[in-house]
Amino acid sequence: MAATTFREYIIDILVSIVRHIPNISLEELQTRFFDVMGGPNDFKALELGDLEELLAEVPGLYITENGYFMADV
Repeated sequence: MAATTFREYIIDILVSIVRHIPNISLEELQTRFFDVMGGPNDFKALELGDLEELLAEVPGLYITENGYFMADV
């Protein structure tokens, strides 16, 4: 299903990263996201808490006991 809003587009990218890099930390996820999107300058408002909040809404994603993101593929 294709993203229809910018928020869904961001979530799709985050989910894709988590699926391709199992056990990714929130900090590494933010770095990878900025790499994909062209750097943090365009997304200064998207802080770590925002990423965590976005991912909390996605079914099939969860955080391990040691704070890493995983996806049910």
